[in-house]
Amino acid sequence: MMEFVEALQKGSIEALQKGSIEAIRKCPKADLHNHFVLGGSRNYLKEHTGREIQPITKPR
Repeated sequence: MMEFVEALQKGSIEALQKGSIEAIRKCPKADLHNHFVLGGSRNYLKEHTGREIQPITKPR
């Protein structure tokens, strides 16, 4: 597994060093997440999906 991770890191570093957007796009994304709490609009989502998202009131 470590060899796989090292190959991914090497590939992404080389793509960045070359400045190749095509090579960067071929690199797998490390994680899946969003930044909803940093700028998403609950009102927008409610208007477009009909679902209401309650604000976070305490950490999980």
